[in-house]
Parts: sequence; C-alpha cells; structure tokens
Amino acid sequence: YGAAGLIVLLLLWVSYSSLILFYGAEFIKVYSLRYGNGIAPSSKSLKYREELIITDKGEEVTDTDLEQLIKSEESPIVDR
Repeated sequence: YGAAGLIVLLLLWVSYSSLILFYGAEFIKVYSLRYGNGIAPSSKSLKYREELIITDKGEEVTDTDLEQLIKSEESPIVDR
C-alpha cells in the first residue's frame, strides 16, 4: 500500500499517543482529588485577571454605557 499505509500508521500512532496522554492526565486529576489535596498552583505560578477594555473614539466610557452594552442584543461581551 506504500505511502497511504504509512500515513494511516502515522495517524494511528498520533491517535494512540494522544489517548495515552489524555488518559494519564485524567487519571492524575481524579487520583489527586480523591487521595490528595487536589491540583493547586505552585508558589511560582503567575496570577492573571481578565479586563474589559472599551474605547470609543477617545471619549470616556461610563458605567451606564457598560451596562447598556452588556444588555444589548448585539453585545460583543461573552459570559464565561
């Protein structure tokens, strides 16, 4: 089968390797939650926060403008 067989074998290897990786990650998560303290960031981890930045042609945006933007149907803001 030549090159087609090689591509199929390569795809099977990638699939099998990713299954092993994801199964191992899920196992570690469940094991640490059940028998340990869970998964917690180390002391060297960086903290981050999301900020909503709105610019409107140099004009200052007020809290009422933000509330109207969030309530509008065409709002670009997505709840997470």
